[in-house]
Amino acid sequence: MIVSQRRVSVTMISESGQVVVNGPDVNPQLEIDVSVNMSVSPTANSATVRILNLSQRTRQQLAGRTKRSIDLTAAILKNEQEGITTKLQGSPIQEVTVVNRGDAYVRIDAGYDNRGTALLFEGSTQLIRHRKDGPTWSTEMAVGDGLSTMMAGVGAKTFPPGTLLLDVVRHVGRVMSLDISVLRSPLQLSDAIGGGHPTFPYGVTLFDDARWFMSNMLEPYGAEWFVDRGQFFVVRKGHVLPEPAVEVDFNSGLLNQPEPGEDGTVRIRSIMRPDIRIGRLVRLNGVDYDGDYRVDNVMHRINNRQGDAVTEAFLVRPVTL
Repeated sequence: MIVSQRRVSVTMISESGQVVVNGPDVNPQLEIDVSVNMSVSPTANSATVRILNLSQRTRQQLAGRTKRSIDLTAAILKNEQEGITTKLQGSPIQEVTVVNRGDAYVRIDAGYDNRGTALLFEGSTQLIRHRKDGPTWSTEMAVGDGLSTMMAGVGAKTFPPGTLLLDVVRHVGRVMSLDISVLRSPLQLSDAIGGGHPTFPYGVTLFDDARWFMSNMLEPYGAEWFVDRGQFFVVRKGHVLPEPAVEVDFNSGLLNQPEPGEDGTVRIRSIMRPDIRIGRLVRLNGVDYDGDYRVDNVMHRINNRQGDAVTEAFLVRPVTL
C-alpha cells in the first residue's frame, strides 16, 4: 500500500486559550512525535507527545501556571513530580520548565496526505515539560484519556431499594466525569449485561474509588467497561462494540504476518491506522490467523518527519459476534 506524507496535528485548550500545532494550512510543519497506549480495562489510556521548537509565546501559553523554571547551572534538579533526583552537572541541557496540569484538553489527529487524518487520541495533560538543548526546544507532554477525572472519581451516595442498575451506572459515570451518552438508551446496558433491567432490591451505597465500584457492580452480570476518548463503554466480557469490522490485510497496510502472542492473543503490526481502536471488531483477510478478532490492546506510534508510523495491536477471538 502506498501512503504519502505523514500528518500529525495537536490541539491544546487550557485556561490560557487554544493552541493548534500543525494546522491544515501550516507549512512547514513542526516535528511531532506521538506514542499512544490503549487497552480494554478500567485503567486510563495514555499518550506521550513531543513537539520540537514551539515558539516562546506558545510555550508560555501552554505553561499557564509554571511550577518551576530552572537554570541548569545548578548541579541537581529535584523532580518532585516523579520522585527522582536527576544529576545535571555538565549536562548540555540549558533550561527546563516543568508544568503540572490536569486541566488542559489535548486532541491528537494523525494520518497521511492521501488518506486524510483522523482522531488518534484525546485527553487531559498530566505534565508538560519544556527543555532546551542547544538551539532546540523540546516540549514533552504526558496525556491521559480520562485519567484525571477517573482518579478524582471518589464519591459517597446511598441509593434506595429498587434503584435500577442503569441509574447507578449512569451516576458513577458522571462522578468520573465521563461521557455516558452510550447509556442514553436503557437497552444498551441491557444488552451488555445479558438482558433485563435489574435493580438493587436492598439499595446500594457508593463509596471510595468510583472505578473499583463500577467494576464490582458490573462483574456479576458478566460485563466489562473501558474508556476511549473520554467516552464510557460497557460490553459483555469478550464481546465487541456494535460497529462495522475494520478490514486488515496487506493491501490496507499490514506490515507482516500476524504472530501469536501471550494468553492466546494474536499480534499485528500495520502502518499507523487510527481506526484500529480498542473494543472494535478487526477482520484479518488472506493472512495467517485470518478471521474475526476483538482489539484488546493497541499502541500507535508516529513521527511526522522520521522513524515509526506504526500501529501494533493485540487481538483476541470475540466470544460472539
